[in-house]
Amino acid sequence: MLALAIAACHSKPPREAPAPAADLAHDTSTSVANTLPDSARTDSVAVAQPDVTHEAVNIFGDSLAKAPEIAAGPTWDIDVRSFETHDRVVYFVGRFTGPSSDRFEEELARGGRYEPLIRRKLHAAGMPEDMTYLALIESGYNPHAYSSAAAVGLWQFMASTARGTGLRVDWWIDERRDPVRSTDGAIKFLGWLKDQFGSYYLAAAAYNGGLGRVSRGLKRYADEVEGESGDSAFFSMAAAGNYLRAETRDYVPKLIAAALVAKEPGKYGLKVNYLPEFSYDTVQVGPATPLAAVAKAANASLADIQDLNPEVLRGITPPDQRFEIRVPKGHADGFDSAYAQLASSDRSAFTRSSVKKGETMSSL
Repeated sequence: MLALAIAACHSKPPREAPAPAADLAHDTSTSVANTLPDSARTDSVAVAQPDVTHEAVNIFGDSLAKAPEIAAGPTWDIDVRSFETHDRVVYFVGRFTGPSSDRFEEELARGGRYEPLIRRKLHAAGMPEDMTYLALIESGYNPHAYSSAAAVGLWQFMASTARGTGLRVDWWIDERRDPVRSTDGAIKFLGWLKDQFGSYYLAAAAYNGGLGRVSRGLKRYADEVEGESGDSAFFSMAAAGNYLRAETRDYVPKLIAAALVAKEPGKYGLKVNYLPEFSYDTVQVGPATPLAAVAKAANASLADIQDLNPEVLRGITPPDQRFEIRVPKGHADGFDSAYAQLASSDRSAFTRSSVKKGETMSSL
């Protein structure tokens, strides 16, 4: 079961707030009549604030009504504010915006490609969208990330944990590298951990350090965490001793620091050139179809096809089934007919050769 297979890491850009709307939309105590000089007043009728705001919106558009909310700054759907002054959170904010700022800017840029997809899936699952930043600290939003402990992909799954969430990991396909399927697996896994611990921060700690270790830690330090809410319980347990590995003790502070900086990179002096969003159309192909043939039929580059299908490990689709392949947006139209017109040699994944005396692998 998944409880025994733990995937730990082993490891659109925020819009600038417009200028605040005029105080016309804020002052609920002043009527239009009271804004006139005494000499100009007649038998006027006080106008209620909602009427003023409504009329202003009619003239200036919805942006006026929304300006106070936007100007208030970013919000998070995980508890960031309660812990932003924690010493380890402050430390990692300093790292992300100081010595590691160039790397963090690159990782945030990749987030422009994958974060919208992740947020949509988290929202559909009823989970906090800001848990997307777990993928940021796990892999820097890199589907090709590979750790020394053999954790792979955006969410740094170990093979056993990935299979436990329903992902395919074999010679031909490794869905840990697939941004879409691996996100489905991560959401499923995080959901199980949240149900176990009642807190997304404890779930994140278990994601990194293991379900069993966090469970035993909560029992060992029951007195220290007694009366704490779920999120606070993580910090109390982490501070109680060295039971958790240093990496796990820092995992949640790093997540919070990443959320703080990612929502307001400009505030911290970062300049992020976000990559275009991961988007695609899909086509169906037969067993053992070369990606090069897909590229020709889709009138796309092989690099684009490989980028959209990083889970395909050997350059061909599995030899035992039809397979859905992603192609660049707008390139699926006419694919089937174009593929059928390819030469048989283009559509063949293998070429058989009879070895003759004196031939070598390089000569073949």
